Amino acid sequence: MNLNKIIKIRNDKRGSLISLEISKFNIFKIKRIFTIDFIKESRGNHAHIKCSQYFVCIKGKVLVEVISSKNKKKKYLLGQNKIKGLLVKPNHWNILSPVIKNSRVICFCDMNYSKSDYITNFKKFIQ
Repeated sequence: MNLNKIIKIRNDKRGSLISLEISKFNIFKIKRIFTIDFIKESRGNHAHIKCSQYFVCIKGKVLVEVISSKNKKKKYLLGQNKIKGLLVKPNHWNILSPVIKNSRVICFCDMNYSKSDYITNFKKFIQ
């Protein structure tokens, strides 16, 4: 998928303008969108039972570690000149860590928020 057709970032002396063309996103039907602004600590540190998430770094660089339920680990660097977006499917643990201070991620989800969809205990997740 060409994210340049979906997410457009324009920077000038006034600041940044980020526009999203949802109709061109064809991975899944989007039910929820949220952003994460990083300060110093990692975010995520959980998995979902049913929800798929598509992460896009829109400022800076972010390292995403994805762990399968079979404990297979992969790391992805999101940001400029690297991977633009990353699909994290259900039953995959994710940890997002800023590489550059004040990085920003936008996340597209195929489900509305549901606390019961979260797996927050890593030991139980691996079992």
